[in-house]
Amino acid sequence: MSAPLASAMAFPRILDLVHRLATVFVGLFAGALCYVGFVLIPTWARLPARTFLDVFQTQLPITDSYMPVLGIGGLVCSLIAVLRRCPDGRRGWLVRLVPPCAILVAIAISVAMNGPINSWLAHLDGVPSTADLADRQHQWLIGHIARTGAAVVAFLALVWR
Repeated sequence: MSAPLASAMAFPRILDLVHRLATVFVGLFAGALCYVGFVLIPTWARLPARTFLDVFQTQLPITDSYMPVLGIGGLVCSLIAVLRRCPDGRRGWLVRLVPPCAILVAIAISVAMNGPINSWLAHLDGVPSTADLADRQHQWLIGHIARTGAAVVAFLALVWR
């Protein structure tokens, strides 16, 4: 077998591997966001303001260490995976563009909406007014629901063949 032929045969396998890697990255990203939504947010809602801030400020550096890797890794891999052909030979470009577009939306919401609120909460020394904290928590929740929805859509589009 010639070298060009062997490399041409390996390319679809590489794209399939990248697609699987995108599925893992985006699945972990969406799963982590769902965990925050279904477990942490209800727990935070029952905490007094000072306790919430202490927990949030302790947890944030941990979350910030892996969430960007999962989101950006999922975006890059899903963009590369767009080149992959559908198993039946159809070029479902529109379907294959859903994951990178949806994960890009989730990242944009994280950066534009949740990130500034996270930064504000992380740098608070005292407890803000109840109304101010409630307003920021409400804004953060709206952003979180939207980015979680986008990440779940990206994941479902990756696993749907």
